Amino acid sequence: MDRSSRWLEARLAAGDEGELVLAGWSMAPALRDGDRLRIAPYSAAARPAPGQIVVSRRAGRLVTHRLISLHAGQAITRGDGCQRDDPPVDASTLLGRVVEVRRGTRRLAPPERAHGIRKLVERFRGSAWS
Repeated sequence: MDRSSRWLEARLAAGDEGELVLAGWSMAPALRDGDRLRIAPYSAAARPAPGQIVVSRRAGRLVTHRLISLHAGQAITRGDGCQRDDPPVDASTLLGRVVEVRRGTRRLAPPERAHGIRKLVERFRGSAWS
């Protein structure tokens, strides 16, 4: 794990917010490569909830994906631009949630839902078609 990842983990563990620069396109179109993300730690008062964009520790690196489900201590996440869920991880690997996206000079709230075709797919999954 690189120094900036360890720094972010330490800040979140101490109950402080941290920041990271997103690398990759798995969260497109909601998030873009190069977006600066403000991350808030989880606590007893602010617990993980499906739909949030979360930062988790996976195989020695930090991954930013949307929380799909949380059940029996296991978390399932998936990138908005991905077709499949990530393998389940222990909920303790969820470090925090994205509370702000900085894109250039703009400050944006994290998107609550998937966009475009993904939104249509999610709608059909909940219908009699699935």
